[in-house]
Amino acid sequence: AGGDIRIANSGGWTGEYGGKIQQYLNFLYIQGGTNGIRLRHSDGNDRWVIGSSGHFDPGAAGSYDIGNTGNRVRQIYSTNVNVSGVSTFSGNVISYGKIGIGEDDPESNHVLIRGSSTVATKSGHIMLTGDSATVGEGPQIVFAESGSGSSYAGGYVGFLRQGSNSIGHLVFGTRG
Repeated sequence: AGGDIRIANSGGWTGEYGGKIQQYLNFLYIQGGTNGIRLRHSDGNDRWVIGSSGHFDPGAAGSYDIGNTGNRVRQIYSTNVNVSGVSTFSGNVISYGKIGIGEDDPESNHVLIRGSSTVATKSGHIMLTGDSATVGEGPQIVFAESGSGSSYAGGYVGFLRQGSNSIGHLVFGTRG
């Protein structure tokens, strides 16, 4: 009716066949051929491929997105994430494990940053920049001991801006 295709819920599984669609146990089953399933556009291009091994791949490398700026995917759950190219994150990035930057394995460290840099240049392993050019302010690293529901700065290393062009003092401090 009206150009739709309706498939009634079947009483039992009818067997394994390539190119099969069946409504069973209130699920719509789409069973592909031995190479998998291809989702194809009317222009003749494959958009997405679910291969025989179950991998979900774009029809052409680097061509398709999942979601967009106005219609985002809420959560992605994964055992591992492998990202290449430029990655942009907004919001909070939370890790419940160890983080390695520039190194695959952080070993026994919680955060490991490894890469070449030269002392007394603008290029380093970590660069903290202040959010303003206000004298008396600057970026800092805070060392804290915290328990459940509380967090106190025990010590810090900071840069206290005293003039223009990053002129200032490296400041070390402790609580108390």
